[in-house]
Amino acid sequence: DQYTKGHSTRVAKYSVMIGQRLGYDRQALKQLEYAALLHDVGKIGVADAYDAMTSNRSYRDCLDQKIVREEIERGIGKQFDPQFAEIMLRIIDEDTDYQLHEF
Repeated sequence: DQYTKGHSTRVAKYSVMIGQRLGYDRQALKQLEYAALLHDVGKIGVADAYDAMTSNRSYRDCLDQKIVREEIERGIGKQFDPQFAEIMLRIIDEDTDYQLHEF
C-alpha cells in the first residue's frame, strides 16, 4: 500500500550495509538481502525499526534523525542486538544529510 511502499527494499539496503560492516562475504550478503526483503515474515530488528521510524506513516511524518538515533540507543540490549545497533548508529552518524529515509 502507499504507506509501506519501498519499506522492504529500504530495510534490505540497511541490512546489507550492516552486513558489509560485519565483513559478510558476497553470498552471505545476498542471503541477508533476501531475508530482509521478506522481513515482515519475521522482523529483522534494527534495520526494520530504523525504516519504520524514518518513513511517513498515516498517523505521523517521518521522525527527525536525532530522535531516531535516541530511540535506537534506548533499545540497545533490550529491543536490538547491541552489535547491530552500534553499527546502525554509526551509519546514522555518517548520514549527515539524512539521505537514508523514505523520500
